[in-house]
Amino acid sequence: MWDIALNLLAVVCLYGAVEYCLRGQSREALDEASLIPFANDP
Repeated sequence: MWDIALNLLAVVCLYGAVEYCLRGQSREALDEASLIPFANDP
């Protein structure tokens, strides 16, 4: 029972950390950043 609760807590904490880190970014900035690895593709 405790392992399920700890796993759920870890997922919630990970989701919260990602949301906290990306809170100030616009959708356009995130779209541009996701294309950076493919910038030199023809």
